[in-house]
Amino acid sequence: MFCRNCGEKTIDNARFCSSCGVEAKPTSEKQIEGLVIEGEKPNVLKSALVLIVGFGSMIIAFVIASHLGSIVVRFFNNL
Repeated sequence: MFCRNCGEKTIDNARFCSSCGVEAKPTSEKQIEGLVIEGEKPNVLKSALVLIVGFGSMIIAFVIASHLGSIVVRFFNNL
């Protein structure tokens, strides 16, 4: 039997989980497969993609700001 709260294996016929203390109810292994385990390593590819998109956005913003800055300078120089 497995705990429905933390996913740890429990003693058969136990009333409470020895790991987290939640009341034990019969749970099969198939029900545990979808359980998200805390402390699991993050997806490295997703993290890399977020970093690449973030840096790309910063570069685009910098280029736009630089271009707008030069337009403003030329405008005030022509006054």
